[in-house]
Amino acid sequence: MKSVKEIVLRIHTELMHQQGIPQESTEELEIRPRNGITSSTIVSFLLDLEDELDIQLDRYLPEIRVCKTIGAFIKIVEKACSEQGK
Repeated sequence: MKSVKEIVLRIHTELMHQQGIPQESTEELEIRPRNGITSSTIVSFLLDLEDELDIQLDRYLPEIRVCKTIGAFIKIVEKACSEQGK
């Protein structure tokens, strides 16, 4: 089974590639439009993660909104998985 980190990085990389951004996601990348994260793409990113990991991220949205990097986002998703028994 893949780790949360691997899944987040893969989905984010796919999201960037769909937008013509030819790079791989890393924990150091900022959550910014230049890295494929906009107000519209974040929704699809979150829904894809919820589906793949079988979790709900709604209650973590306040924390997600203030994330600055993909690494910080991964920690929140890992916390959600742990708290939801996944």
